[in-house]
Amino acid sequence: DSTWHARFVYPAIAPDGKAIALSIMEDGTQLWLWRDDRTRQRITQQGTVNWRPHWRADGTALAYLSNATGREGQDAYDAFMVPVDGSAPPVIVADHRFGLWEVEWTRDGQYLVVRADEEGGDGNIRYRRTSGDTVLMGLLIGADRTSIFDLSPDGKYIAYSSDADGALEVYVSPFPSAAWQRPISSGGGTEVRWAHSGRELFYKSPTHLMAVPVTTG
Repeated sequence: DSTWHARFVYPAIAPDGKAIALSIMEDGTQLWLWRDDRTRQRITQQGTVNWRPHWRADGTALAYLSNATGREGQDAYDAFMVPVDGSAPPVIVADHRFGLWEVEWTRDGQYLVVRADEEGGDGNIRYRRTSGDTVLMGLLIGADRTSIFDLSPDGKYIAYSSDADGALEVYVSPFPSAAWQRPISSGGGTEVRWAHSGRELFYKSPTHLMAVPVTTG
């Protein structure tokens, strides 16, 4: 859409491919929706920063991070959910005493996964069920810096970056047990994403966009 000019960040394509959720950085950071008929809709009204959207698999709602509760500083960010049709206001779906910097639903909608930069700046990944016992549980917790995760399409694995060996590299672990850790990259890796097929991983090395075939089992 060559008619729309702004400072866009964190685009996320809808499951049906017919819309993009993204944030615009202008006098704050607000979440917008662009549809393939070129209509635009501002999603958020509260808070000065609303970003990093993630679509629910049915395409009806977005999870995102916001400082809408009014706190200040890097620990001000909670995870919110909002229906894209505007039928209800945003609600908090995960809060933590440390700020949240990533949020994703599993495709089956049973779990919500978040990353918090906690004491010392280490990124820890936690998760909770979306019904029943919704207490936030630790998934990848420790002294390592863990960041930029992505859940596999089947919800059985999580890919992420960690500096467990001294430099940020991409790893895969089972979800939600994280019982083992399989290295994927060599020479540096971050911003990992699964292919929709679940059979390929993409990530950034220091100089290239990389692709790795994946076979599970």
